[in-house]
Amino acid sequence: MTDNVTRRHRSHLVRPRWVWGGLVIALLGVCLLGWGIAILSGAQSIAGAVLLLVGAAASVGGGIRFDGRTHLAVGEEMREVREGDVHEGIGPGDTLS
Repeated sequence: MTDNVTRRHRSHLVRPRWVWGGLVIALLGVCLLGWGIAILSGAQSIAGAVLLLVGAAASVGGGIRFDGRTHLAVGEEMREVREGDVHEGIGPGDTLS
């Protein structure tokens, strides 16, 4: 019976360029949204909200939910961003060691 069941296994890949790029776009969106609210500009507020959502979606698509590390490796992270490397993330239920 288990032979007939197809299992969909999706690896939890983390793409640092997408994660960091999405973060930068989301932060720019927050700044633009705040500026738009401060000067009471509807167009700038909407543009900021759109940038915020696009940046958040890019980070989630890049695997930010699976990017758990036990140590801060800034040099390694920047190397991955520079070279476009991808690494395996931590899935739900996995333990960090």
